[in-house]
Amino acid sequence: MRPPRCPAYAALMHRITALAYGVIAFAELARHLPLTAALALAAAIAVPVALPPMAGFATLWTVAMTCVTISPADAMVALLPLAYPLVRIAATRATPAAAAALAAALAAASATALPDFQHRGGAVAFALFYGLVWTAGYAFGMHRRYTARLLEHSVTQERMRIARELHDVVAHGMSVITVQAGFGGLVIDQRPEEARAALGVIESTGRDLLAESRRLLGILRGPEAPRAPVPGLADLDHLVTRLTEAGVRVELTIDGPPRPIPPGIDLSAYRIVQEALTNVAKHADTNTAQVTVTHRPDALHLEITNPSARLPERITHHGRTPDGHGLSGMCERIAQHGGGFEGHGLIGMRERVELYDGTLEAGAQPGGGFRVAAVIPLADG
Repeated sequence: MRPPRCPAYAALMHRITALAYGVIAFAELARHLPLTAALALAAAIAVPVALPPMAGFATLWTVAMTCVTISPADAMVALLPLAYPLVRIAATRATPAAAAALAAALAAASATALPDFQHRGGAVAFALFYGLVWTAGYAFGMHRRYTARLLEHSVTQERMRIARELHDVVAHGMSVITVQAGFGGLVIDQRPEEARAALGVIESTGRDLLAESRRLLGILRGPEAPRAPVPGLADLDHLVTRLTEAGVRVELTIDGPPRPIPPGIDLSAYRIVQEALTNVAKHADTNTAQVTVTHRPDALHLEITNPSARLPERITHHGRTPDGHGLSGMCERIAQHGGGFEGHGLIGMRERVELYDGTLEAGAQPGGGFRVAAVIPLADG
């Protein structure tokens, strides 16, 4: 949504404008009216300028029409400030209200030529002036509303990104914690040292989970909140260490000389690897995995494999399997078989890759095991 403007500042500007109109009107009216009458009429013209637009317009329109009827010589002075609330109405009100205000202003301008329309110069000039002012205000209002919609859309996109980040962080951390808690419960009587080590892994994983959760919640609190560093490929060693402590042996291979990667791609690549390894820890009937990160001049290649998986299906970044079933059906079959990827994790990986015009493949390997492969294009640089 559009940030609210400072009401005190806006009120001050309206009052300054009203004062300026009052001084101009008094200087003009004092030429042919007594000072008391000139001051009273100038105040009647100036004060409505500082009122809310609809009330100010209605008051000024009444004053202007009264001048047209009683003192035509003063009508021009009263008609000029009518443009100020008119432009405010055109910029801030709905189209029907803005159109009605324009029609009323044009009627006031036309009234200056009554009763015989022999003196049409002022009416035409004010009609053109009001039309120009109203068009400028309406265009400004449309631009402001369009900008507000764009901002609202960007806020929605940011919320979706944060939700995806929270899923990845919580899913990974809770998976490791659950596995270690179950293991510790099994060995606590016969092998207390291993149970103690499992508790240590739970503690360290919980701390990391809290730190990343605080970072994401800090984004929601605003720019003044302290931010933790955003994870990237440079943090894969820490991720591998944490998973190794949790009982999943991960072999990490970096192929090719590393090159500068945009922060968004760096974070997405890290999350893809994290989500794939989380699924290995949660669902695969193995405790080993291989991660290969290949740096190429035009693209970043990620491959995560484990020696065994349960599903003979294969999906692509288009979200469909060879038999034509969609992504949701694939996830249901995964759940029925008791393993594989969860829907939100796979969808999140696919969305991250497609955000940068990349491709994602995830499925069972011909010789057994499961494979996730992502290719994210990199701009030439």
